Amino acid sequence: MINIFIIIIILVVIVTIIILSVLMLKKNKKLLQKLEIVEEKNYELEQLVSVDYLTQLYNRRYFIQFAEKIFLMSQREKLPLSIVMIDIDYFKKINDKYGHKIGDDVLVLFALKLSNFNRKNDIVCRYGGEEFIVMLSNCNVEQAYLVAQKMARKIKEIEIKVNSTDVLKVEVSMGISENRENDSSIEDMVKRADKELYKAKRKGRNRIEVVR
Repeated sequence: MINIFIIIIILVVIVTIIILSVLMLKKNKKLLQKLEIVEEKNYELEQLVSVDYLTQLYNRRYFIQFAEKIFLMSQREKLPLSIVMIDIDYFKKINDKYGHKIGDDVLVLFALKLSNFNRKNDIVCRYGGEEFIVMLSNCNVEQAYLVAQKMARKIKEIEIKVNSTDVLKVEVSMGISENRENDSSIEDMVKRADKELYKAKRKGRNRIEVVR
């Protein structure tokens, strides 16, 4: 009689454990689903604050944060690092003549062309308006110049038929800088590249200027 009673108690304990385990599994499954939803929302939020909605390139905020990390690593390891600043020539005239819809089409196609040059640890970014920036890791200024030439050739392939008679073509001005030993932040490189970019524009646009 005692043995039967013990067996019954053991069976009750086992059943209870099984029931509790099933309930815990269900609870954990729901928790995991909630965590997945939270992670998905966090990713969407991160994309919203890091990616330009029109071109789907990284924005200026992301560039400054991520590029600074690459810059510090390059300085520490004494590796070359180059920046290419790019401005679409006469973009305001494009908007004024053909409208903002065509201007947006130009920006999207332009971004697609730039994306083809994006290697691991490089950054392609819409820096603001019609201005873009490309950071080339482990790349000196001579190599960056060759990349910039290839970019310019690819960008000239852009053709947008705006009406029955007009086909819009795109040209760019570029400024290139390389990291220096006494640079304290990525902003030092950006300022030099930006200065070269405006030198290119002053000299007639559709050209590349390099900090020597």
